[in-house]
Amino acid sequence: MDSDLSAGVRQRPVHVIAGRSLVVWEMDLINPPDAPDHCPPGVAWIMTLDQGRVKRLTLCHTPRPRSGDEGVAA
Repeated sequence: MDSDLSAGVRQRPVHVIAGRSLVVWEMDLINPPDAPDHCPPGVAWIMTLDQGRVKRLTLCHTPRPRSGDEGVAA
């Protein structure tokens, strides 16, 4: 993550879901103009909580669009 931040990648919150034992942050990843393919387009931070503290953290990256899939509805 440190190398991504150093490269200029930023995150923008899209959705946040929070409960007693689970927090999910869905983020857009914004790549710098000089490295548009540095990171995939998004990530979900999934945090399992124990007594209000993060016990486990899982990152799930949004798949990159395949070449030719732009503008095609799923």
